[in-house]
Amino acid sequence: MDEQEISFQRQAIQTQGPEKKLIEKKIQQLNDSIKASDLPVQLKNVSKTMDSINSNISQQVKIAASAGTNSDIEKDYGVLWFKENYFLQFEDMRVLLQELDKKNGRVQIQICHTTVKCASENLITTKWIYYDKPLTVSVGDNNYKISLKAIDHAGHNPFKLAAYINVIKLTS
Repeated sequence: MDEQEISFQRQAIQTQGPEKKLIEKKIQQLNDSIKASDLPVQLKNVSKTMDSINSNISQQVKIAASAGTNSDIEKDYGVLWFKENYFLQFEDMRVLLQELDKKNGRVQIQICHTTVKCASENLITTKWIYYDKPLTVSVGDNNYKISLKAIDHAGHNPFKLAAYINVIKLTS
C-alpha cells in the first residue's frame, strides 16, 4: 500500500458525513484497481489449473499402467510422455513422435534402430498407433510392444499436447 492510500484512509477515519463516503469510495476504487492488476493472483490460478491437469494425467497413467500383466514381458518401461518432434530412447530403439491427432485418438511415430557403437539410425517403420491397438515391432534381436495410453497436456507448457505411451520389451 503506498503513502497516498494511507493518507486517504487516515482522512476517512477523521472525516464524517458525505466526505467520508466519498473517501471510502475512492479507497475502494483504488483497492479494486490493485486487485485487477494483481498478476500473482492470476498466476496462482494458472498454477492451480496446471496442477489439476497434472493430477488428472497421473490418475490416467496409473489406471493405464495397472491394466493387466503378461508373462511375455521381459521389461516394462512404464508410461512415458513426449511431444511432437521429440523422441524417447529404449535400448536399441528410438521412438520419434511425428504427429498427434487427439480427435481421432492416434499418434504417428517413427521407429529407428540405433546402435551403441555407431550413431547411425536405421528406419524400421513409420506407423499410426491408436488407443486400443498396440503396435508390436521387431528392432534388432528384440521385440517391443508400444501402446498409446493418453494424449493430454504435459511439461512446462500446458498448451502443447503430449503423447503418453507404454513400451514393453517382450521375451524372445
